[in-house]
Amino acid sequence: MQGFKIVLICMLLLVLVSVYGLANDNSGTEVNVNINIGNNILTDIRSESLFAIGITTPLFGSAQTKYFGEEKYTTSLSGINLFLGYTKRNYFGKGLPGKGGAGYFEYGTVAILCPYIGIGYDYRFNDSFMVGIGLPDAFHFGFTF
Repeated sequence: MQGFKIVLICMLLLVLVSVYGLANDNSGTEVNVNINIGNNILTDIRSESLFAIGITTPLFGSAQTKYFGEEKYTTSLSGINLFLGYTKRNYFGKGLPGKGGAGYFEYGTVAILCPYIGIGYDYRFNDSFMVGIGLPDAFHFGFTF
């Protein structure tokens, strides 16, 4: 009976995190910001919708994107993964460029209860399509729109 309560609490937490993420999804809302950061000028910050396929890669979620001038960098991905868990992936450096690659570390849960951490490398071919390898994901690909 106590195991059932723990599973129920974890499922409730997962639903709350998902609903909170969707409620705070700012898709379609554009924010123009000019911040002088050394030689780079941050001109825009957006949250874009994400669809991806991989073991721990978010199946549905959002991508937090920053624009330095005209150049796009995705700083993190988050959302529900294929095995009914939550994934948060953070890219090293400025982030994943609009065309190019970047390493990442990620953390989250699998099957609601099992925590994991992972590392890998993603490469983006254009502003919306990316592929990658990593652990625990052997191979994954995704689209932002």
